[in-house]
Amino acid sequence: MEHRKKRQRNWYGLHVLGLAAVCLMLTACGPDKGEEEDTTARTESTAQTDDSSYSRESGTEPATEPPEELMTEDETFAALIEWINPNVYTVAAAGEYSYDGVRYYRYEISDNGEDVGADVLVDREEGRLYYLNVDGVISEFTKFPPDGTETAGPENAISREDALALLSACPIDSLGLTEELSAYTIQFDDWTTIVEGKECYGINVYEESESGSRLAGMYYAALDGSVLYRLGGEDGTFIEIH
Repeated sequence: MEHRKKRQRNWYGLHVLGLAAVCLMLTACGPDKGEEEDTTARTESTAQTDDSSYSRESGTEPATEPPEELMTEDETFAALIEWINPNVYTVAAAGEYSYDGVRYYRYEISDNGEDVGADVLVDREEGRLYYLNVDGVISEFTKFPPDGTETAGPENAISREDALALLSACPIDSLGLTEELSAYTIQFDDWTTIVEGKECYGINVYEESESGSRLAGMYYAALDGSVLYRLGGEDGTFIEIH
């Protein structure tokens, strides 16, 4: 009787030792589920922080300065009617116009159906007004209507004939022409242009051929007869003629 009880105690002890060994093996296999979830959460949180830091500091697009704000057509029209009364003159918007990197709104002005002699440009950056003649020359807007529509000029002004005579006396190489001025067709602007602070006649010189007329040169003679200019190149530079 005592012998059987002793054998039962030995079997029970072996069973307990076996369970302890299994628990040790499971523990050695890796972290428990709670620790794994906590580690995953920390990893994802770090990744999100890194991503947001990258987006904030470097971004997907390079940082650029905001473009300069230009005047709208309504704003340029408001600048225009400070000089030109739309109840007296007909003002028609003719769209945008660009020259030498400057952007304008263009307006056609007429008086009882008759063009006043030049369109008006409004600078979309500064709101300043300019005249644009039929040959594409931009000139200062000093008064309205343009001077060319007035019958009387300054008391000391030379006549158009005198201005043409001064131009004809210049060497053809200084005019940038290949023939004497008399070989060309001459047309005066219907308005005056301010060049280097001087009021000038605008003189356009055309070369005639079988294919038609070609603009060969554009010149400006000061109304006081003191100086002549030539419009040189595509940059619109006024060159004094000597």
